[in-house]
Amino acid sequence: MSFVLFSAVERIAIIAGAVVFASLATALGRRGSRVAVPLALAAAVLAGLALCELAVALALDAAGPDVAEFNEHRWVLLSPWGRGGLILGVFGAVLAVVLGWRTSASARTPLERAVLVSLRAAAAAAALTLFLQPAVELRQVAREPNHVAVLVDDSASMSLAEVTDGPRRIDRALDVLERSRATLDAWRARHRIELFRFSEALVPAALETLVDEPPSGAATRMYQALDQVRSRYDGGDLAGVVLFSDGVATDGFAEGVGEGGMSDFLGSLEVPVHTVWSGRPGLRDVAVARVLADEFAFARTVVRIEAIIHATGYDKRRVRVTLSSDGKPLRQKWVDVGPELGEVPVVFEITPPRVGKYVYEISTPVAEDEAVAENNRRTFVMRVIRDKIRVLQVAGAPSWDVHALRRMLKKNPNVDLISFFILRTQEDIGLVPNSEMSLIPFPTQELFQHELPSFDLIVLQNFEFEPYGISAYLENIRSYVEGGGGLVMLGGAQSFSSGGYAGTPVGATLPVELWPRGAVVTPRRERRRGRTRGRSSGRDDGAAGAELGGGLAGGLAGGLIDVDEFVPALTRAGKLHPITALRYEVEDNLATWRALPPLEGVNLVARARPDAVVLAVHPELRDQDGEPMPVITAGEYRDGRVLAVTTDSLWRWGFRAAARAGDDGRYYTKLWENAIRWLIHDPELLHLHVESDDITYAPGSSARIDVRLLDLEYTPLAGGKVALSIRRGSDAADTELVHSEEVEVGDAGTGRIELDDLSPGVYRILAEADVGGRPVSASDIFLVTEAGVEFEQPAAREELLATIAARTGGTYLGPAEALPVELALAPPRIVRVDRRADVELWSRPLLLFLALLFLGVEWGLRQRSGSL
Repeated sequence: MSFVLFSAVERIAIIAGAVVFASLATALGRRGSRVAVPLALAAAVLAGLALCELAVALALDAAGPDVAEFNEHRWVLLSPWGRGGLILGVFGAVLAVVLGWRTSASARTPLERAVLVSLRAAAAAAALTLFLQPAVELRQVAREPNHVAVLVDDSASMSLAEVTDGPRRIDRALDVLERSRATLDAWRARHRIELFRFSEALVPAALETLVDEPPSGAATRMYQALDQVRSRYDGGDLAGVVLFSDGVATDGFAEGVGEGGMSDFLGSLEVPVHTVWSGRPGLRDVAVARVLADEFAFARTVVRIEAIIHATGYDKRRVRVTLSSDGKPLRQKWVDVGPELGEVPVVFEITPPRVGKYVYEISTPVAEDEAVAENNRRTFVMRVIRDKIRVLQVAGAPSWDVHALRRMLKKNPNVDLISFFILRTQEDIGLVPNSEMSLIPFPTQELFQHELPSFDLIVLQNFEFEPYGISAYLENIRSYVEGGGGLVMLGGAQSFSSGGYAGTPVGATLPVELWPRGAVVTPRRERRRGRTRGRSSGRDDGAAGAELGGGLAGGLAGGLIDVDEFVPALTRAGKLHPITALRYEVEDNLATWRALPPLEGVNLVARARPDAVVLAVHPELRDQDGEPMPVITAGEYRDGRVLAVTTDSLWRWGFRAAARAGDDGRYYTKLWENAIRWLIHDPELLHLHVESDDITYAPGSSARIDVRLLDLEYTPLAGGKVALSIRRGSDAADTELVHSEEVEVGDAGTGRIELDDLSPGVYRILAEADVGGRPVSASDIFLVTEAGVEFEQPAAREELLATIAARTGGTYLGPAEALPVELALAPPRIVRVDRRADVELWSRPLLLFLALLFLGVEWGLRQRSGSL
């Protein structure tokens, strides 16, 4: 083993410095300059260091041939004085030098004084050495190479290039690694080099895999990667970390390492982290950085959606922000963005029409020079639920039917009811002005323009619109139904054809065709005798047949209303429809309907519309086509649902039925509860249900799809088969089929499939089945997100990397071309010490001789100069 206290360069510098300082001290001392003294001291110190190394080397050589068997050395003090003795010895040596300085003040020349002080310092140093008893401890140790962890960011942002056709960030990192092969080979002499890639997790990698696999991680979890490196190695197993990244962190580091917790974490690593910046300035991008929207919203309630727009690399400019659903724009706004504006918020307000899942997208146009196109849009799913069912009841006059319905709705805790009644019409005779007789003005504009979208259901009950200035708002009601709202029209002298709804926008939504107002109708009446054949749609009154008769109905009033009593008969569809299902069993349901009190009066209509479903009919009256006159008819108009009840005497099923023994009028409430649930698209009234286990998934994850199939009586349909098709596409009119499968449900009527490795996009599920010979369907929607977090603000940031290096004692290399060999790394860990030997330096006779020599020469010079 060869002892080396200083490197060759340091040794040359020490010797050259001693010669220079001594020459200057001599020259200046002869001229009488006082600077000669400190220069002489500096020369003495440097010469002492050189002599110290020489003395130690000679001492080790004199220790014997076994020295070559040792591979390490260190300085030790063999004196028994401890720390107190060390302090006392150093103090004594310094005191001796200071006294020598003061007592040499009478020297004749500065050169003479410099020599005296230098001799005193040399003698004090020799005495201190004897007092402290220094030695060199030789050791034979075995070391195990520790590890250097090289971390390469492979998140999606590393795939970006700041300029078109320029190098990607990952390419720069790989190029630095390729140029650093010589450095890595030099490190392998004492360390083991391990390469990792990280984005969402830390994964061992090889350089070849980094070249072949494009970076696609959905997040840059730099904090987590460093923490996993720390926990991966024990004690001194880690020599250091080399981190390649663009600085776009998406975990705790994204909030800034200046926080106390982050600073503590970086300090706890206890190894240097050297960082290399793979990014460059100059990236241009406009991004929908974030969307702030609740996952849940209430149906027909205004929802606030806020988008954060961020621009990088552009001067101030104006961009268009669009809110879309199913590929159709809903709202648009223009906003100014720029470097001085930072993150710009954009707020949209929408009103979801009904319960369900809705996919929305906020987007901005993609410029030709933008580096990232994926972050110009942000898609999200909103689940719309129902808080309370908001019902608007508008009645043209007080009646038992109005009272019964209003009472039933007010008793339902899930219904938020707003009722308006016309208590005094314009035809009523009055002796005072109308303004003094009106309790409140009829809120036409407020109800039918401003508040209309907030209702789940509108009930028009014996209401004539013309006298109250509502003609201009009928189109609003039609649009409300078209958008998914529910509408009920009940009979009466001011309703249907008698209310002038024929040819109006509201009349177009009804499931029945109306006669023009003022028409004189001669309905045909059939007297029941046997069985009658219904229309081809399968209607059946469920009663005996009839013969066709002519002439006016016995109780015809005004030509558009029949006022006779009757018991409505269920059609074939009415036996199974959820609205008219008062009992689960079909036979029980028919018996219940036959036992209901008779109704009185019915509005005459021309016919049911072809796409409508007639649920109950008049037992005798016939429409224009000779079919039974509709009494309860259900239909759909675009996305909404409409129910037409052509009588104003349903109240009899509540009040009159409750007066009978053993009856409490419950079927009146049951009928309306069924009707409301159907009108507002209650999912529980569906025979087929399909739903994913979540509404948003990460890329590459699995989605679970559950189906439930019920029979006509809403009990599990064991063994039923459901055809599933899953299509991908944000625009419902332009999708691609990604999976199809037939699922057989179990005894509980349920089944399940799982979809794996889903790519980003909007997925639409369509389920189809057959229940009792009728086709039924259901749908659902879910979203697989893009790597949006990575591209919220994709501009490369070097401040984070510089801070990490500074706080861990590492080196920030910036946009380096290669790794330098001299990077600070912790030495390999000592496994064991096999041999140990001490070489005493203080016990040499030469040291005592030098101390006495220095003191003697100093004493002689003082005697000669008269300084004593």
